[in-house]
Amino acid sequence: MKKKKVTSIGAVAMATMLAVQGMGLPSSVLAADKPVVMSSDSNTQMSSEKEIVHVNQYGSKTERSQNFDSNWRFYLGDASGAEQPTFDDSQWRQLSLPHDYSIEQEYTQAGEAESAYLLGGTGWYRKNFTLDKAMEGKEVRLDFDGVYMNATVYVNGHKVGTHPYGYTAFSFDITDYVKVGEVNTIAVKVDHKTPSSRWYSGSGIYRSVHLTTMDKVHVDLNGVKVETPKLAEGNQNTNIKTKVLNESGEEKAVTVTHTMFEKGTDKSVGTVTTDSKTVAASHDECNWCKIMEYRISKSLYSSHRSESGRCGSRYIRDRLWIPIFCV
Repeated sequence: MKKKKVTSIGAVAMATMLAVQGMGLPSSVLAADKPVVMSSDSNTQMSSEKEIVHVNQYGSKTERSQNFDSNWRFYLGDASGAEQPTFDDSQWRQLSLPHDYSIEQEYTQAGEAESAYLLGGTGWYRKNFTLDKAMEGKEVRLDFDGVYMNATVYVNGHKVGTHPYGYTAFSFDITDYVKVGEVNTIAVKVDHKTPSSRWYSGSGIYRSVHLTTMDKVHVDLNGVKVETPKLAEGNQNTNIKTKVLNESGEEKAVTVTHTMFEKGTDKSVGTVTTDSKTVAASHDECNWCKIMEYRISKSLYSSHRSESGRCGSRYIRDRLWIPIFCV
């Protein structure tokens, strides 16, 4: 089993709602498009209140990263066994991210000024989801933009890792723990012991989460580096360095295409495709780091001048975006 932690990075998700009523139901119920009302087969058996169960299905051939914020369940406090898929969270609160459970608590003198006299404590989040059959054979990664703090992540009962710091994004490779076509359970335990910060931090999953699916050969997380080293001298050459991972079981011939667009438009500024390169199998390090250069035409700058008339590196970041394609 591989357990790999990487550091951070959105956005089609489909949620199907089911209405569930009665007792003695199967452990999971899926519906394709409409609510399903379930009731007991017995005419004498007591019926409980209706429960809305959200079944979240993810799978896209076009979206690499999908927003994962909707339809979580939350419990304030510790809960033994909450990491297990069979754990009953039906009485937990339903919510969508981002979420701060400190701000929901009462002000208390037991707190301290830096946390606005609001306590932290332990909180649990859980979410059930399925992966479409189109995701078979893909690499799957869970990307958290921010959790405060001491976040421990479980997938189908397996502990995949812990991220203690509350102010940085983080990711976990969950490929070995998810099951395509079946219900999967994500559980996140958050432990915020105050005092912990010089200012109000909040508690919980306070930023978005994304589910990222990739081919076995893919650009690494944060694997693209863009530089304009001589911009101050009037040289607008742009260096692009790309890290490609091959997590298949065999070596692959890979080419990388860099296409630069003017930000907010489909207007291509330029495209560069590398020569084919053989990338060894199952390497987690930089199998291939290739620097490509493309000269941005000065006409682009003359037709899109900033108010000051100067073109600095910030101007480049604001005006251009560079998608990377790996084939």
